[in-house]
Amino acid sequence: MTDSSDRCFINIKRPVYKTDEFIKTFQKEITPLRWHARLGFYLRNKMKCSKRDLLGMLPIINVIQTYQLKAFFLGDFISGITVGFMQLPQGQ
Repeated sequence: MTDSSDRCFINIKRPVYKTDEFIKTFQKEITPLRWHARLGFYLRNKMKCSKRDLLGMLPIINVIQTYQLKAFFLGDFISGITVGFMQLPQGQ
């Protein structure tokens, strides 16, 4: 067990505020944004929504962003040509 002399104590002395006094003392003054900052926030929010919707409708865009061209292109090209040649004799 620890001895009481090993313990540390903190004594805090500060005023007690009512809600109105606290708000008046510590509330930051809100400065209105300039028109270009408001436009930037608006467009950023619209673009996020549009990007999410676009990726939902066209998932190939998401695949293209992570596609490793040097690693996958040759195999994908050969498999595409093979599938094309096999589809021709079937007539569809």
